[in-house]
Amino acid sequence: MNSLPLSWSLINSEFTNSRIISNKRIKWFALQDLNANDFDYRILTETEENKQIVIRGCNIDLTNSLNKIGYSAFQFGMEAILDTSKNHFEKKSLKKLIKRGLRHGKIKKLFYSQENAKQLEEFRKTASHGNEPQLNNLFQTEFNPNNELYAFVDQNDNWLGIILTSRNSTEKIHTELILRKANAPIGIMEALVKYTFEDVKNERYKYLSLGEVPFIKYNKPVDLKSYIAYKVGLLLNFAYNYRGLYYFKNKFQPQWNELFICTSSKIKINHILFLLYNSNFHKLVFYKTFSRLKFY
Repeated sequence: MNSLPLSWSLINSEFTNSRIISNKRIKWFALQDLNANDFDYRILTETEENKQIVIRGCNIDLTNSLNKIGYSAFQFGMEAILDTSKNHFEKKSLKKLIKRGLRHGKIKKLFYSQENAKQLEEFRKTASHGNEPQLNNLFQTEFNPNNELYAFVDQNDNWLGIILTSRNSTEKIHTELILRKANAPIGIMEALVKYTFEDVKNERYKYLSLGEVPFIKYNKPVDLKSYIAYKVGLLLNFAYNYRGLYYFKNKFQPQWNELFICTSSKIKINHILFLLYNSNFHKLVFYKTFSRLKFY
């Protein structure tokens, strides 16, 4: 499947949300907005700076291409992909959830405006886990002219849940944010996914990506680094409930594709620590740890 790393986007406006995080030795291409698919040119140019390049969210095809120019990689998660030519909503249990959710309001497709961008920023504070340290640089979190936003609203036009999307390739739309308001009614997020899927299908895209679930793998042998990441994920599930995220996305019967972290040199532990630190993951772990200690 031809696609950019997750949260890299093809754009059609002058606004750009590109983000590069670096220190003396490492340069992480976190978020990148491209007017054309100039991925290979960009990476080959940047490696001339003698910094170790890090890219996360690469699928197997992209990883193989990078391997040919000297990159190394290891699996860190899986991507849930919905094929718009298939029916991902045929299960009776899922249909019931969607019907139940739609009793509480309707879904709107919202286009960019400063007002909608500000409303999304405020909604994130009221969403589930909105009072916790937020992950940074892993996905797009702000509504900009290159995104589309889907909101489930109640009878009073209050937002109960949202999905923010970007264009990951000419064939695929990627969900950047999937958020629900704390204590929102059951079924609204399933209804939101279905609405987004139908809209993406109507726009003639082949795929809707529900994004990454880290720390999970196929039931097949993996390399040592991927196995260690999987084991670490089990230990840290209390801080980042990736298993709950997997169960939610898996109910739509997606195709699960491997995702890799790629580096321009041999992968080392300092690359992973750099990503974890600059994504705020350490703050989330500390917060959840101290929150647990308060109950003892």
